[in-house]
Amino acid sequence: MSSLSPSRRAPRWEGGGVRIPPGYLVPWAIIIGIMSYEAPCLLVASPALLDPNFLHSVVLIVEHDEEGALGLILNRPPPLALAQVCAEGGMSYLGSEEATAWRGGPVDPQRGILLVQGGLPEEEDTVVDLTHFVSHRKDLLEALLGDPIARYRLFLGYAGWDAG
Repeated sequence: MSSLSPSRRAPRWEGGGVRIPPGYLVPWAIIIGIMSYEAPCLLVASPALLDPNFLHSVVLIVEHDEEGALGLILNRPPPLALAQVCAEGGMSYLGSEEATAWRGGPVDPQRGILLVQGGLPEEEDTVVDLTHFVSHRKDLLEALLGDPIARYRLFLGYAGWDAG
């Protein structure tokens, strides 16, 4: 899980508001808690958005700059047990058998991204708030998988947008 530099695809930026996909008459998301679009922030899908990738979604925007944006869909658990994902990836797992990996978005579904509660982030990690950070580090993933009381969520893939 190296640093992100993937290709990002998305609609263009319209004015100072939110992104509006071509063909849609309403904004695709509502920005929660702030007036400007600055990471980290939450985007909540408009009820009028029918794109199956983002229908009823809540997206944590982790990165946003002149090159585009990267986010994680917070409310899409796939039917994948975390133990199964680890077994297929050749990693040992000591957590709950009921734990799942989550679908972070439609882009690069083989890429794992962590949302971690607690602990100390490294320089390359993205701090979300006082208790959470996002990481792409495989060494951290392996350490968390071996800690049955660690608090984290593994996302497979991400939502990405090109600069407008």
